[in-house]
Formats: sequence, structure tokens, C-alpha cells
Amino acid sequence: MVGPTSRIPPRRRLGGPILAVGWAVLRRPLLWPEALRQVRAAASASYRGLRSVTAYGDPDRPPTGADVVAWLRWARSFRRDCARNM
Repeated sequence: MVGPTSRIPPRRRLGGPILAVGWAVLRRPLLWPEALRQVRAAASASYRGLRSVTAYGDPDRPPTGADVVAWLRWARSFRRDCARNM
């Protein structure tokens, strides 16, 4: 990131990405049930670090709203597919 915010430590910039992710999910009510199911997994710092490394190659990079929405859609469809195949 270029500009004045690039000098702010990542912890201080975290509010922006969290708000962006929250807004992205709030705008999609069909994903709310899946978001509530996934909160427990996403609350683990080690899981978030693993997801950031596998997605971005950087354990400290916060996810974007679009990435979280895509993940929730995938999780919802995966759950449905598993339920159909049982």
C-alpha cells in the first residue's frame, strides 16, 4: 500500500479491513447463517494465519470483503453438497 497509511503498523490499520469484511457480509443476508457457523473457525488466530498464508503468502495480510464472501459462498455450497451426498 502506498501513501500515509503505509507507515501505520498493521494492527492499527486492521479496523478498515474488518469494517470492509463486515459490510460485505452484511449486504448479503443469504450468507448470514454460514457466517455465523464459520465465526468459531475464523476466531482462531492460527487458522486466520494459515488462511492468509495459503491465500496471500503473508500471515499478516487481512482478508478482503470479496475474499470472505467468496469463502462463505464456497462453505455454504460445500455444506449443501455434503448433505446431498449423505
